[in-house]
Amino acid sequence: MSRPRRLLPFVLLVAFVLRLVAAVAVERVVTAAGREFLVEGDANGYWELARNLRHGSYSVYDPPRYAVRMPGFPLLLAFGQLTTGSSRLGVRLELALLGTLTCLLVYLLGREVADEATALVAAAATAVSPVYAGLSVLVLSETAFAAAMLACLWGFARLTRADGPQPVLAIGTGLLAAAAIFVRPSWLLAVPAFVLIDLVLAANRTAAVRRGGLVLLGTIVAITPWAVRNGIVLGRFVPTTTWLGPTLYDGFNPDADGTSDMRFYENDRAAGRLDGLDEVEIDSLYRRRSWEFVRSSPSQAVALAGRKQLRFWSPWLNAEAFRGPVARVGMAAVTLPLFVLAGCGAWQLRRRPVAFWATVGPLLYFAVLHCVFVGSVRYRVPAEYPLWIAAAFGLLHFWPALRTWLDDRPPTAEAGP
Repeated sequence: MSRPRRLLPFVLLVAFVLRLVAAVAVERVVTAAGREFLVEGDANGYWELARNLRHGSYSVYDPPRYAVRMPGFPLLLAFGQLTTGSSRLGVRLELALLGTLTCLLVYLLGREVADEATALVAAAATAVSPVYAGLSVLVLSETAFAAAMLACLWGFARLTRADGPQPVLAIGTGLLAAAAIFVRPSWLLAVPAFVLIDLVLAANRTAAVRRGGLVLLGTIVAITPWAVRNGIVLGRFVPTTTWLGPTLYDGFNPDADGTSDMRFYENDRAAGRLDGLDEVEIDSLYRRRSWEFVRSSPSQAVALAGRKQLRFWSPWLNAEAFRGPVARVGMAAVTLPLFVLAGCGAWQLRRRPVAFWATVGPLLYFAVLHCVFVGSVRYRVPAEYPLWIAAAFGLLHFWPALRTWLDDRPPTAEAGP
């Protein structure tokens, strides 16, 4: 057995222990503060949806909204509530397990697109990161999405190495893509993008078209029950959620500054401007408003896109709860080396397009996406998990002694990737 495989259980153990500590620490902080969650708002909504799901209803707020969020993360929380008696600490401990699994998925993807040494270093980096350990145990969807996305990327990486259609793997990759979309619908456009990348890179275009079609088929089949349910409940075709319109308007409106500020929604409700509208009509209203703003104020829209990018690429978290000096320094100590090493690794991987797009591609995808939607480090964090593979590749390029040791090579053997 190779040295990276022997060390992997130790890395995963460290990851789990750190997340257990984080779970207990976070629960103590919120309990002492008399709160339920560290980052309230989204967490409260997820928790309520999970509780309602356990009782046979998937809706939230009053009047009820039935498709405001995709059901992936609430379903995961509902399972946690069911198995722990709705204990917040118990659910956090289960999320700690999910965070550990995410580190394992980093290893599997790294081994697929690079090598075992790179995979282990990347997994170790994500395992010991205080940022990822802390976020793993919050009632937020970042880590769950990262896990589903990594599994999807692993499937795409395997497909690009295939000679034929590989129907089982292709449909399975489509199902993994759907799992990611069920956590965050923003992954929806990434699926055809990666299918197109496979088509461009493939030596056998016919086989690439077939497996790409099967990937899309698997994704569509998995999402169809949710779309059918929405059609029954809402009376309209809604493939994902009815929150796209308000989210767009959050990013593009006359008072926007690049941050998320949904007070416009509550103000419109209080003023009666939403009276008589169902959630689909409200979604359409805000979509129309956001694009009207872009058309009428293109220069302001471009400036807003720049502000969103500054927030997206910030070396520390944007949330008020994490703006203390310790949190900022701790986050920057992880983020800045990641960016530098990932830049080096991306340059080394430029002639290995599958590895490049599987590791750097998600970050570029979300950066572009959040020129439109509000910018926040939270939306970047899931893409950092595969990015660590590029960073690990860059580190091992400049530290050949570490690669030699991890590869169990004799001291005189040639080092480096």
